[in-house]
Order: sequence, then C-alpha cells, then structure tokens
Amino acid sequence: MKKVLTIIVPTYNMELYLRYSLSSLLIKEEDRSKLDIIIVNDGSKDNSLNIAYEYQNLYPDAFRVIDKENGNYGSCINAALPKAAGKYIKILDADDSFNTNNLADYVLFLENNNYDLVLTDFDIVDNNRKTSSTCSFPFPTGKGLSIKDIANTNAFKGMQMHAVTYRTDILLCLQYKQTEGISYTDQEWVFAPMINIKDIYYYNKTIYRYLWGREGQTMSPAVRTKQIGDLITCLFSILDVWGCSQKIITNNIKDYLLYRILFAAKEIYTTCFLNYSIQIRDILKKFDCNLKDKNPYIYTYIAEQGKTIFKNNYIGIWRKFPNTPIATVKVLCKLYFRLF
Repeated sequence: MKKVLTIIVPTYNMELYLRYSLSSLLIKEEDRSKLDIIIVNDGSKDNSLNIAYEYQNLYPDAFRVIDKENGNYGSCINAALPKAAGKYIKILDADDSFNTNNLADYVLFLENNNYDLVLTDFDIVDNNRKTSSTCSFPFPTGKGLSIKDIANTNAFKGMQMHAVTYRTDILLCLQYKQTEGISYTDQEWVFAPMINIKDIYYYNKTIYRYLWGREGQTMSPAVRTKQIGDLITCLFSILDVWGCSQKIITNNIKDYLLYRILFAAKEIYTTCFLNYSIQIRDILKKFDCNLKDKNPYIYTYIAEQGKTIFKNNYIGIWRKFPNTPIATVKVLCKLYFRLF
C-alpha cells in the first residue's frame, strides 16, 4: 500500500516516554498501513533501541528503525528524510504523542489532498498527559489558503513545529537538511521549507500533543542557558538560508522569515540577559559582533524592531552600554521582564 504520512521520531534516551509516544500511533490496521513511522535511535544508552525494535517487530507494516551514532536532533531528521516513503511528513518528538482518535481521519484527508502545508491544532499536556491548553489558528477551514493571504498574520508567524505537516516533495526539492550536533533545530523546520510553500490548509483538529514540564527539556531556562551556543548556531544557520533565498522569496514570505529571525534572536538575547554573568556577557558580545559582521542588515533590523516586536528596547540599550556592571544588568533585566 502506498504510504501517506511519514512520521519521524528522533529518539535519544527516551525509554520512559517512547512506548507512550509510539502507542499513540496505533490506529486500526488498514489505516496504520498508510503510515511510515521511522524511529531514529540517536545512539541511546538506555532501552530506547529495544523498544523501537519491539514496535517494528510487532507492526512491520508501519514501523521501521534507523539505528545510528549520536549526532543530535538534526542528524536524526537528515537520516530519515531521504528514506521517507510518505506523501506527507511530520516530526514526533519521542516524549510527545499524537491524538490517536483524530489520526486516522487526518491520514485520510492527507491521502485525498495535495496541499504544500497542512496546519493542525495541538495540545499542551502535563506530565500526567492531561491537556492544559490547546493551540489553534484563526483561519478558515474547508478550503485551501494562499500563503500570501496568511503569512503576515501573527498566528502564522508564531506557529510551532507541532502544527506543521509538509508535503514531502517540498523538502526533497529543497534538498532540506538540518544542522547536526545541536538542539533547537525545530526553528529550521519552520523556516527554510516556507520558501517553497504556495498553498496551505488548516485542518482544525488536534493531532499533536506536546508534553511540557519534563525535567531536562530543551525549552527549560536552565537547559537553554547551558546550550546558548546551540541557539546561536541555529540562528546563523537560518541566516544562511535567508541570505541564499533573497532572489526567490516574495514580500509576504519575506516578512514571515524576518519575524522568525527576530524570534530566534530574541531567544538568545533574553536568555543571556536573564542569566547574565561574566561568561554569558562575553558570549553575548562575541555573538553580537559576529552578527554585525555576518549580516549588518539583520543586526540593525533587530535594534530597530526591538521596541515594537519585543515590547522594549533592551537590545539597543545593551549595545550602547555593553560593559555595564553585571549586577546592574541583572536588576534592570528582571525589572524589564516583570513589566513586559
């Protein structure tokens, strides 16, 4: 049977979550056979690989395993994408899950349509897998949408990877690859492919269930501070895409891409300011200098848009006084982020 949806499941030391994640994909057999579920074991040191093979052995019609040396998140996507057999493609993090009740109907929809990008609702769930909130879009459903009509909306600009399903050909035509060896490459997943997107459909049912609050999660402030270098590398990666795409992008998608660049930059500056130290200050100064050298336009744009986009002008202020005493910066930043 022809595969409809490839689901890439990057997996590193996820034995406590992986069974729950994979079991959420167990729809009835006739629909499950349309799924192409690629579990990429990224050199796990726990029982993740055995769990992955367990599902491959039990459900060979849908599950398959790629076992590779550790290379971090992007390397898992790069390993699976060339082997994707589905008409569409979506990522499922190994600690998250899908809404099983809605998945079969969603696969049927994808089978019968050919949009470049399909957006779906997603739940944010706690450690007990209870829904704390649902993220949805204010777009009409029941018809295709042109990217030029929604690219500049706040809802589209702020979307997350959990909402995204791409037609696989979009990625293959781009020869899409993610940066390897770092975290936070989900920013790349909602950046580079947009260059080729023409039409979109909003499927207003929950498909993805995003687990929030797990210890060690990359979005936690402590981990983000520790891995600030990954955030910086990711930003420079999307800046490379931005630089190479100037001749082919339209004004509508240009504004979207600029917003995503600003969002990525904000994550770096705010993480540094809220955890300011001598070491962090030196990292930030080096990053800011490299950004100015690499892309003067973006460097200036961040300062110009800071007050509007980020609700205050802390980036511009810091650039004027980069050697302000550490204690003073900490106090001012706490005041800034309390107010905004």
